[in-house]
Amino acid sequence: MLQINTGKLFSMGIGRTNQLRGVLYTNLKLPWRDDIVTKAGTLRSTDGRKGSQALVYELLENMEQAGEASGILVSHNVQPYIQDFSAVASFALNAIVTPDPELTAQLTNGEPGLSSYHPPSQFIRRCFDPELYITDLDAQELVDFCEQLVGVKRRVYLGAMRAIKTYVAGIHRIRDDLGLAYTLMVSAIESLAQDFDGYSSTWEDVDVRKRVPIDEALECVESEVGLEVRAAILTTEHLALGRRYREFVLSHVDESYYRTGDALVGYAIAQCDLVEALRQAYFLRSKYVHQVLELPDELTLPHGHAEVSYVDRQPTLTFQGLARLTRHVIRSFINQSTKLDREIYDYRLERAGVVVMPLAPEYWVANPLGSASESRKRLEGFIVQLAAIETRSEGAQLTDLRPVLLEIERLIPQASKNDLPAMAALHILFNINVPEECRTPYYEAVHQTMQKYLETPSGEALVLLSYAIDPAEHWDLQVHHQAHDDFFKKRSKPSGLRVPRLFEAAISLTLAERYRKLANVEQSRALLSSAVSNFPGHAGLLTIEKLFTGDETLDWRKILRPQSVDAPPSGDQASSPDTETAQG
Repeated sequence: MLQINTGKLFSMGIGRTNQLRGVLYTNLKLPWRDDIVTKAGTLRSTDGRKGSQALVYELLENMEQAGEASGILVSHNVQPYIQDFSAVASFALNAIVTPDPELTAQLTNGEPGLSSYHPPSQFIRRCFDPELYITDLDAQELVDFCEQLVGVKRRVYLGAMRAIKTYVAGIHRIRDDLGLAYTLMVSAIESLAQDFDGYSSTWEDVDVRKRVPIDEALECVESEVGLEVRAAILTTEHLALGRRYREFVLSHVDESYYRTGDALVGYAIAQCDLVEALRQAYFLRSKYVHQVLELPDELTLPHGHAEVSYVDRQPTLTFQGLARLTRHVIRSFINQSTKLDREIYDYRLERAGVVVMPLAPEYWVANPLGSASESRKRLEGFIVQLAAIETRSEGAQLTDLRPVLLEIERLIPQASKNDLPAMAALHILFNINVPEECRTPYYEAVHQTMQKYLETPSGEALVLLSYAIDPAEHWDLQVHHQAHDDFFKKRSKPSGLRVPRLFEAAISLTLAERYRKLANVEQSRALLSSAVSNFPGHAGLLTIEKLFTGDETLDWRKILRPQSVDAPPSGDQASSPDTETAQG
């Protein structure tokens, strides 16, 4: 938000401006009457009394030129700006700056928290001191850093802000969880490495325990085929993450790191120790992420703000060392990045308070088909509407899909075999759920032709068979059971079908009823139990599971639909589709 507010991304120029003001709580002490004016906002002191932790944050909010109409954003208010600025100020000044007064008090009161018998101030120099008096040099450092930060390209800015916020979150966690704090500080740089190092994995990056058996298996195939197999494996492997972290850090550490600033105070890390210390840091991060293992005692005890300790003879970054290194690398990354005064960039979805959510099916399910591959998504949307009809949800109605179905008829000859089941299921489901006059022309003949696309087990065919057709007439019981299991395994994959819980339960209950008719009560009960677990909290399912003996018919409509609702409409009994929504 801080970069957006500069106006460098505006294509129409600045229109509306708003004067915003908020309060930050900090251990910083500004010179009386001296403000710190940056491109990201202004910091003003409140008073000089000892113990006062409040600073005033002011910002002139710039909104892009736009007309006065509904949907036009007037202001974001100060909250998103003050949150971003607090992270930037904390990072740039190595201090505590936050909108939360209680957090500031907890981190700077000199008391230990849950993670250690020692207060945070014994792990990192200066940051947690009760009072930090800002010099003119410190103030200028914040001004320069803000200018550099908002001046970079938008993509770089987003990556840098993500790293800064992750680092600051790690600093704040020192009081509560040392392992998490250490992991977050490593992750701050790792996020930059994965997005901006330009690294391409090679076959040598694959773990030798996996690489050698694959190489041996590929010895008997042609070299070109072997290369294609290895390339396919590399596209899905997350390789060399530790190496990328180390190389990114080393590429942003220059000679000044060992000659200026905190390198002159205390026990700084030596250049010859850095590579191994980085390897150790990433190792500790991985141990925490995967096993929640505690840090070695050498890191969890006070170390006099030394930057390196030795764990099993290996140089290891302390919190002081990791904090200084992380801040240096992020600063260096920002300083080395290209600066722009103007940039063409669509930032609208990145504004505070703007969220991206899927639209309800009525807004898109009747849109013209771009290709046959869109049919599965349309089927999923239509089934959502159908589920609402089945349960008589308020405002439930079907969208007129006749234009889409005519396109399906046209596209079937050129569609792939993977798309055909969805196309057939959508065509059939729509026509059997609307009155005769609302169906597509010659739908009966078209359905006769489409039946063959549903003979092979698929999620689309399974839904249709559970909804309107006796599966016993089409599939062997074992084929039906395998299709049921495959449906739930693939439902979240690109080739799977996502349907509401109502239809998922219906699929299981339909198969359970087949087993019940064959007196296989055990298998029927198992499928009923699966339906209950996959539709938690449904009263009808819970009741039938409790009372089921094997004699009760498992009619999914009677079980799943509210008891006050009559049998579902079909054919001529269904209401006409919502043609107005389809046109929209």
